[in-house]
Amino acid sequence: MSKVQPSAKVPWYRHPLNKWRLQEFMLFGGMFALGVFLLITHLTTWGRSVLEEQTDYEKGSATVVDRFLHSRPNSSGQIFYRPEIGVEYTVGDSHYAIHAFDRSTLHPAQGFIYTREKASQILSQYKKGDRVTCWYMTRSPEKAILVRTGILWGLFFSVIPLTLIILGAAGTVMLFRSRFRSQEQRALLQKRTRLYPTVPDESLLNESPGIQLAFRLPLAFFPMFRFIAILFLALLWNGMAWGMTIYLFSTQHGWFDFLLTLLFALIFCGIGFLFVPWIFRMFKTAFAIGPTILEISDHPVVPGRKHRLTLIQNGRMNASEFEVYVCCEEVTRFRQGTDTITNHREVYRNSLYRQDNLVIPTGQTVTEDFFLYLPIGAMHSMEVEHNEIRWSCVIRINVVGSGEHIRRCPIIVLPLTLRSEL
Repeated sequence: MSKVQPSAKVPWYRHPLNKWRLQEFMLFGGMFALGVFLLITHLTTWGRSVLEEQTDYEKGSATVVDRFLHSRPNSSGQIFYRPEIGVEYTVGDSHYAIHAFDRSTLHPAQGFIYTREKASQILSQYKKGDRVTCWYMTRSPEKAILVRTGILWGLFFSVIPLTLIILGAAGTVMLFRSRFRSQEQRALLQKRTRLYPTVPDESLLNESPGIQLAFRLPLAFFPMFRFIAILFLALLWNGMAWGMTIYLFSTQHGWFDFLLTLLFALIFCGIGFLFVPWIFRMFKTAFAIGPTILEISDHPVVPGRKHRLTLIQNGRMNASEFEVYVCCEEVTRFRQGTDTITNHREVYRNSLYRQDNLVIPTGQTVTEDFFLYLPIGAMHSMEVEHNEIRWSCVIRINVVGSGEHIRRCPIIVLPLTLRSEL
């Protein structure tokens, strides 16, 4: 037998199963990175304030002696206000008389965020002669506050980045675990690589045992998991955009602020609206039909040999057409200038199972057995730098009122002589 020369190494992301995994990795990796960024930002602002108040401040008692309302214009000329309460308190043998409210009053240029009505409402809560609780700095007792940083809202907003981190990390770990191989699988891969280096590795497709047959063929994507991730991102985006819009409208003054707030709402809330049709389409893909399971008796597939397939379709579903077919697709890549062009062409298709007007009630399951047979002259799966031969079992479902849904299960077809050499 002539020796097969090793071909150029194919990047891992061109594996037919890894192409969609790269997209999933970018999605979950982005969610994880966004969650880490939001958590760090949240901890360095709110978390730092809470930590300092818990460690650097001591609780005391003060007497209200006066009330003040300070104002300062912003960059556009609008006037904003800061409430200050004149208090007196004693620490040890020292007596202090200061103007205080929250942590912003410790800095002369901060805290001017209130309208006159809001600031006056805050001042009305403090009466001269009232005894109030204060917190003074242990290292600088002449500095004190009357209002501490809110912990409940801070913890609530901590849930958002933590959820992003957990969801992104879980998805990323799941994708990385799918690339781990046992010692036996690595040995088989090394042996096969020496014989046929252009045949893709099937170990990624043989990780799930079947219920009735040997293997469960994986779908080329996970619509439910992706739908949950996109839905969470949409809720997060819209919650932040609409929350900020409501806050800006409640604090704006004058036409200039109104126009800026309106522009912010049109841009960010408009992007939030764009999530709606996208989520609706994904919802129909994920929930219009029940889960589909396709199992195979032996994998990889060898031309000239019959392989038993078992289809397990769960309800609910109302399909005018339900078909399972095997297809072969040629993929070519070439560069034109600085662009990489990829062409796809289906060169073989054979129907394995077909049923018209298939109705499956909710909670019921339909199981069908049939065979996969490829002719002896069928081209094996191939993967090189600029060309691919991809084989798939495709489940095509034409759902009444929802259109056509495609669920693709990649398979590996071996050269006819490979089994005897192994």
